[in-house]
Amino acid sequence: MNMKYVLIVISIFFISCTKSKEPQQLSEHYSKQMQNSLLHRTNFVESAEDGDLETVSRYLKLGIDANTKDSKEATALMGATLNGHKKIVDLLLQHKADPSLKDQNGFSALDYAMIHERNYIVSELQKTESIYRGLSSAKTKSTD
Repeated sequence: MNMKYVLIVISIFFISCTKSKEPQQLSEHYSKQMQNSLLHRTNFVESAEDGDLETVSRYLKLGIDANTKDSKEATALMGATLNGHKKIVDLLLQHKADPSLKDQNGFSALDYAMIHERNYIVSELQKTESIYRGLSSAKTKSTD
């Protein structure tokens, strides 16, 4: 059985066994656990890199942050971009994945898209990155 599916089954089992918490509390609690688990973070990033839309979608529904990084500081957006998985890139951008984040080599998802000539992804990432830059500069101006 594929390790990704084992992790998802365990996750679903954990959620179904925890009935004492309210749904919102459970979602927040489990989301925090996933963020702190290297295994979940790595599986999420690798699923995006492998083009496993179903697993990426499940992790996002369970509350994992779209900007979660693995042990190499890579994000799911970087992995999906690297291998040209446009549907996953679109899904991650809908969940506020930040294309300007950099991995341990200093590359962002946009850098990988440009290096690998994924032109159909480059334009989406550039649009999203400019939105992030605009929000960042607006916050800086408001604190001045």
